[in-house]
Amino acid sequence: MHVMALAERVLRSADGSLRRLIRPVLGSAGIKNDLVLWLLPPVLVFVAVLIVFKVAALAVHKKVEVYYK
Repeated sequence: MHVMALAERVLRSADGSLRRLIRPVLGSAGIKNDLVLWLLPPVLVFVAVLIVFKVAALAVHKKVEVYYK
């Protein structure tokens, strides 16, 4: 499976469940604007998934670099 397809599948599955967890946290943090509460959770989920994949890619890159050095 292509890495981008995997990332997209993970993002789509994590988006709904994590968005439901992040929204109450933002509300309790004092954010009251409905537009911000609607826009911010998907962006935060995207950034979280992006960080996970970047860390995994860095670990694989280091192993490949050491192997072919």
